[in-house]
Amino acid sequence: MASTARIRTPLWRHLQQIRYRLVPVTVFALAVLATGWLWQRQAALPQATGEVQALRVDLASGLDGTLLAPAEGWPELLDEVRAGQVLARLDDREVQAQLRALRGELAQTESQVRATAAELQRDAARETYDRLTDLRRLALDVEQLELNLLDRQATLQTERIDLLRAQAELRATQAAFERGVETDYTLTTLRLVRDEAAERVEGLERALEQARQQLQTTRERLNEYSQTEQEQLAVDSVLAPLRQAIDVQRARVEELEVRAEGLVVRSPMSGRVCAVHRLPGQAVRAGDVVLSVAAGRSQTVVAYLREGQRLDVQPGMPVTVRPRLGRHPGVPAEVARVGSHIEPIPVHQLRTPEALEWGLPVTILLPPGNTLTPGELVDLNFRRAE
Repeated sequence: MASTARIRTPLWRHLQQIRYRLVPVTVFALAVLATGWLWQRQAALPQATGEVQALRVDLASGLDGTLLAPAEGWPELLDEVRAGQVLARLDDREVQAQLRALRGELAQTESQVRATAAELQRDAARETYDRLTDLRRLALDVEQLELNLLDRQATLQTERIDLLRAQAELRATQAAFERGVETDYTLTTLRLVRDEAAERVEGLERALEQARQQLQTTRERLNEYSQTEQEQLAVDSVLAPLRQAIDVQRARVEELEVRAEGLVVRSPMSGRVCAVHRLPGQAVRAGDVVLSVAAGRSQTVVAYLREGQRLDVQPGMPVTVRPRLGRHPGVPAEVARVGSHIEPIPVHQLRTPEALEWGLPVTILLPPGNTLTPGELVDLNFRRAE
C-alpha cells in the first residue's frame, strides 16, 4: 500500500487558533492584573491634605530704648538660634540712673526711720520702758528690715546688670581673641571682672535671703504680742508715714526689676531667624517687633476634613502622613484633637485658590525626630484603630 504524505497545517490556521484560544485568556489575565493595580492605587489615594504646622514667634522689645547688638553679634536672616539665647539688648543707662535715684530715695527714707527711732528712744528715756514702747520699737524694726530688704534688692539688680554687661564684654573679647585681635592680658582681666561681678551677685543673693528670714522672724515676734486697739492705733500713728513711703519704694523696686528683665530680648525656642525688623542703633518703643524666629521642626500637622467627606475621625485614630515630594513610605502618626465646628480652609490648603472651601479642623501629632519641614503640605490616610 502506498504511503501518503502528511498535509501540513497552514500558518494562517495556527494564527487563527492563537487568536481564538490564547489571546482571550491573555487579555483576561491582563485585565485582572490591571483591575488589582487600579484598586490598590485607588485605596492608596490620600483622604485629606494637611500642613505641617509652622511655628513663628515675633520677638518684641519690652521697653523703650536704643537697640544694641549682643556679644555674639546681631542675628542675620536664617541664622540658627537656641532657646534662651540673647538676640538683642537695650541700652541700660536709663535703668542704671533710675536705680541710683532709687537708692538715694531709700537712703533718705532710712534717715527718716533713724530719726523716728531716735524719737522713740527719747520718749523711752522720759517714760518707763513699758509694753507700748517695746511694741513700737518692734514694729519699727519690721519697717527698717523691710527697707533694708528693698535696698538689697535694688543693689542686687544693679550688680546683675553689671554682671550681664561683663559677660557680654567677655564673650566679645573671647571672639576677638580667637581671631587674634585681642591679647591674652585683656581676656584675663575681663574674666576677673566677670568673676568678681558673679561673686558680688552671689553674695547679695545670700544676704537678700538672710534679710528675708530676719524680716519673717521679726514679724512673727510682733504678731505674738496681744495688742489692744489703743496700742495698735498708737503704733500706726507713728509709723503710718514711714509705711506709706516704704510702700512707694517697694513699688519702685518691683517696677525696676521688671524693667531690668526687659533689657534683653531672648529667643523662646530653637530655630532660625526668619525676619529682621530692626537694627542696632535704632530707637524702639515697647512692643515693637525686633526679630522673628521660626521653629526648626514641628510635631503637629493641621488638616481640614472638607464638607461632604464621609470620614469619622476621632482622637487617637492612627494616620499615615506622606510628603508630596518623592516616594516616601509615610510617617505613622496619631490624631490628637478634632475641632468642634466648621472653619474656612487656609489658602495654602485649597485645591483651587480662587474657590473658597470649609472644613472641620483636625490636629495630628507626629512622632519625635521626624524630618518633615514646617509649612510643608502632606497627604493623609486615616486608619481604623486595631
